[in-house]
Amino acid sequence: MSASVPATSPRPLRLELLVNFAGTGWSALVQLACIPVFLAMLGAERYALLAFATTMSLALKALDLGVSHTANRELAARTASGRTEGARELLRTLEVAYTLVGILLGGALAAGAPLVANRWFGASALGTDAVTTAVRLIGLFIAMQWPLSLYQSALLGLGRATTMNGLAIASSTLAGGGAVVLLVVGHRSLAVVLAWQSLVAAGHTLAAAIATHRALPSDARRARVRIDVLHELRATMTGVGALTLSLLVLLQIDKLLSSRWLPLASYGYYMLAATVSNGLGVLSAPLFNTMLPRFSALAAGGDDARLAAEFRRSTRLLALLVFPAMITVGSMAPDIVRLWTHDAATAQVVAPIATLLLLGMGSASLLQLAMALQMATGRTRRGVLLHTLLAAAVIGLGGAAARYGAVGVAATWASLLAIGAVGGATAIRHQQLGAGSGRWLVVDVLRPLAAMLVVVVVAWPLLRVPLTGPLALLRLAGLGGALTLVVAVVSGVTFSLLRSVLSPIPRAS
Repeated sequence: MSASVPATSPRPLRLELLVNFAGTGWSALVQLACIPVFLAMLGAERYALLAFATTMSLALKALDLGVSHTANRELAARTASGRTEGARELLRTLEVAYTLVGILLGGALAAGAPLVANRWFGASALGTDAVTTAVRLIGLFIAMQWPLSLYQSALLGLGRATTMNGLAIASSTLAGGGAVVLLVVGHRSLAVVLAWQSLVAAGHTLAAAIATHRALPSDARRARVRIDVLHELRATMTGVGALTLSLLVLLQIDKLLSSRWLPLASYGYYMLAATVSNGLGVLSAPLFNTMLPRFSALAAGGDDARLAAEFRRSTRLLALLVFPAMITVGSMAPDIVRLWTHDAATAQVVAPIATLLLLGMGSASLLQLAMALQMATGRTRRGVLLHTLLAAAVIGLGGAAARYGAVGVAATWASLLAIGAVGGATAIRHQQLGAGSGRWLVVDVLRPLAAMLVVVVVAWPLLRVPLTGPLALLRLAGLGGALTLVVAVVSGVTFSLLRSVLSPIPRAS
């Protein structure tokens, strides 16, 4: 008996985009609020190890090999077409593989902790034993969190963005808020913080697993492991996996290798700057999470004209959401870091690094949107080649640039990503959608950037006037609002365009 489901009501994509913003935004706010406390109570070197836990978790996601994004793509396409009879078998097979890999990775890191503590990190005053203990707990954290991305991607593919983000909000609040409480009441130990965050990660993964299984469509076949599922998806997982792996390596290689290239305290400042730049992910990640299932549904239906139109509209939306924030925060980085950390000396060190990393993250958002298009169509080879070449260049040039400190590493990484985003994303767009790539680059990407830079240059004398407290925040908000308005005017973004890019895609019957 076929378990295909009939056509149902369209997914409310406007709501999905809003809740994706809410989830990533709240998680980022919690992180921003907690980091000054961690820095003050743990010190720069212990904070560097805490940041290393996040870096390792993100870097090892490259070994996901695109499985989570494949699950997103497959569940979105199957739900759109009504062919859902194998959804439970797909999830069960992937989650068993995910759990085993997570245990293997976490166990390997814990077992190799003494080697990591002695051979990887630069000079440190903490001592080898303390660093070894921290690395072992980082291994536990990774094992607990590893399957989470599978369930989150599956929930997004099933149109359950509200559930996914609700769990993320609860988890980030417990992980960050609970750690701060432990520090404030006297447990000023990095080991206690890492153990608490591992416990929260385990609860988050379990809750997401339960929610995903409950969200699956009614299915005639029970959930069971089927090895042939992996064979059926081999071609998709190979392409999507290579694309995901290469981009994740590119985005994390500077953070990971900086822990080797730089002294531990300098690495802590680099990661503090990276936290500022990662704020752009609050704006770009929800767009990616919303548009990937949308692109997949259009590609599965063979609607190439609509896919091209949606990609252009998505680029204009990205320019409206990400580029003004990139320019605003980059221009005002000294004020922002000083207001955030309440430390002028820290702001002086971190601000130039943050400005450079913001340029890199803004460029990465364009590559990420191009990646969503490639995942939807299944043509991923050009993107893999681009990401791999850029990552190799970072490795080759970043070590030499490290002699100039954290600024040298950041400048190398950001410059390479900017070059790759301009040239590479245009080539990918041409391969996927054909003619019009030059106009897309000039009109939808470069023109709004140029208009904003003109505004910043004109306003620069006013932006350099020293201000404190509410006046500095008011100037920041004013610049951000002005740049957003400039992008809206230059790009022709109207309420009707926003409605069209967020209008639901009807499911096929």
